[in-house]
Amino acid sequence: MVRFSSGPTPWSTLGPNSGCISELRRRSTAFGELQGQPISKIPTTRRCAPNSLRGIIEVKSSEPIPTMKCVSQTIRTTCTMDCPDSCALEVVVQAGRIERIQAAPEEASTHPNTQGFICDKVGKFARRVYHETRILYPQRRVGPKGEARFERISWDAAIAAIADSWRKTIAHSGAEAILPYHYDGSNGLLSHDFLDAYLFAKLGTSRLARTLCAAPAGAVAMGMYGKLPGVAFQDFPEAKAILVWGANPRYSNIHLVPYLRQARKNGAFVAMIDPIRNFSASEVDLHLQVYPGADLPVALALIRCWEEEGRLDQVFLSRHADGLERLLTEARSWPMERAAAEARVPATELEKLARIYAEASPALIRVGWGIERNRNGGQALAAVMAMPALLGKFGVRGGGATPFQTVARPSWTRQNCSAPIHPRLAGPLAS
Repeated sequence: MVRFSSGPTPWSTLGPNSGCISELRRRSTAFGELQGQPISKIPTTRRCAPNSLRGIIEVKSSEPIPTMKCVSQTIRTTCTMDCPDSCALEVVVQAGRIERIQAAPEEASTHPNTQGFICDKVGKFARRVYHETRILYPQRRVGPKGEARFERISWDAAIAAIADSWRKTIAHSGAEAILPYHYDGSNGLLSHDFLDAYLFAKLGTSRLARTLCAAPAGAVAMGMYGKLPGVAFQDFPEAKAILVWGANPRYSNIHLVPYLRQARKNGAFVAMIDPIRNFSASEVDLHLQVYPGADLPVALALIRCWEEEGRLDQVFLSRHADGLERLLTEARSWPMERAAAEARVPATELEKLARIYAEASPALIRVGWGIERNRNGGQALAAVMAMPALLGKFGVRGGGATPFQTVARPSWTRQNCSAPIHPRLAGPLAS
């Protein structure tokens, strides 16, 4: 007997590694209860159709079913995680299930950064998709909160309950009484603010500012540089000095690591400024293990040092910056020794960092979200991001800054960065 079903199969789902292997199931049917019958009498079931076809073929027979070969399909796609790498992927699908997720081969991809490998988070994402604890169906609480007692309900019932509640709220208080409280999680540009944003915009609900994360960093970056693209990863090997400040590319930006290695092979000085050591001494030239929250004093001390030594690019600043004097006034109260004591690092390391970064050209800073995670995070970011402008690091390939998850553009030229740069600093920099 062959039966086509337009809905999900009523039979148990095949195991994660079973592919198209026939499985025996005990089931009540119109032929009576099969439980307890000899195995030879229990109908065997075979399913070998992609879920996307929404067609389930069930063949019932007391005779063994010959082995069928399921054709695997390789789908080319891109990673949608909130990561600047935006990797090119290949997803191997068999019988409607993800078999593996892998990087698209270098020779088959024009993506400049994937380089034939991807992170474990995405490589093992199929485990998350098929994990036994994943919630696949709507559930309604049936007891007091805290008891964790729920009953499964249909999708129609769940949607109807939500829609009914929204209708009552809108009728009583208006659509703006509904607030979609959410954030992006790991969603990147391709997977956030899509159908959910469309739905709530159509309803006319309130809009959330979504300042749970990145608000200080975003305000600083936009206020100082506008929508200035950062240095492309492909241009990092051109730099002679690279400061990775408040970021951990080994875990959250792994495709930057090969470019850092190549830069060092080319003779670049690479420094990590992070409370946690994530790179060995053989991988970086300096690890400045600043005390959490001390990024601001460190940045101000560097700025003071450059002003005292006459290293500021006055020509660049006169053309492209305003608000300079206020920054310098704050920096003058932070000598190296004071900042080193606050950051709990040797003053000699600060002096080394100041000298090498100032003298190197091209030089760039890769700024991460870590600086933001403090009460003075916005002010610290403003001071750090002012550094390439103060020294005139923009306008050359491999020079400038790559802040946060910004858009990167390769091969900067002086013409690319003719727009004014405004290092405006909101609020007092330091006490």
